[in-house]
Amino acid sequence: MESENKAVATAEEVLERLTQILRREETEDSVIKLREETKTTEEDGRVIVERGERLEVVKLRPRLSDVTKAAELIGKHYGLFGERLEGSIALPLIICGEDELK
Repeated sequence: MESENKAVATAEEVLERLTQILRREETEDSVIKLREETKTTEEDGRVIVERGERLEVVKLRPRLSDVTKAAELIGKHYGLFGERLEGSIALPLIICGEDELK
C-alpha cells in the first residue's frame, strides 16, 4: 500500500501542471508600477502638473521560454527525445559469378 504524503506532488500532478504551462492556461501574479499625471490650470494661467505612481497586480501568462521548457520536460517523460545512435557496420562483399565476367 502506497503512503499518501500530501506534501509531495505525484507524477500525475507534475504532468498536469506542466501541461497547464504548456497550454498557457496557468497565470502568474506580477506587480507593475503605473505612473499617473494630472495637469490643472490655475486662474492665473499657471499649469500645475501632479505626478504619482501606483502599484497594480496583473496576471501574466507563461513566457514562451517557460512553455518550451514545459514541452521539453513532458517530451522527456514520454521518451520523445531518445538518444540517437550512429554507427557503421562493415560487411564483406562477395561477388558470385566471377567466371562469367571474363
